Amino acid sequence: MKTAHWLLPAVLSLSLGFAPAAHAQAASKTVPIAGIVSGQPESVVFGGAARIEVTEAVDNVSGSPPRMVVSITLLGMSGRGSSTGATYVLSGQTTLTRRLHANDVVEVTFPFSVLGSAAVAVTQTAVASFSFSYDATSNKIVSANASIAALNLPAAN
Repeated sequence: MKTAHWLLPAVLSLSLGFAPAAHAQAASKTVPIAGIVSGQPESVVFGGAARIEVTEAVDNVSGSPPRMVVSITLLGMSGRGSSTGATYVLSGQTTLTRRLHANDVVEVTFPFSVLGSAAVAVTQTAVASFSFSYDATSNKIVSANASIAALNLPAAN
């Protein structure tokens, strides 16, 4: 029986050609986050940490600027009400896909409420602002800062 010696290398090269692309490692940085959310019924002073992760989107088109998946997770965020002393909790995770600049700002909103309040209780909203420097060549978040404040929507006319 005659076996074609070129068959094995051909099959191996085809199987490697159809292998899924390796996903890039996520760049990650945990930063402290603090601020005052002013509003009614009272202002709340928050503190805690946030984790920022950046990964290249898997559906990027060759030759175009890469889109990045930015995930932000709040870690251990709690606050104290300025007039009642009530403990407030703020938690959540958000993920967005966008083109990043070397120096970028991402603002996201998160709900917060009094610790132990019912799941259907009225919540308030805070805006967390993240400014960070991202080096696409080394896939590293070089520096990052975060703050939290009240959500200031424009007045209705």
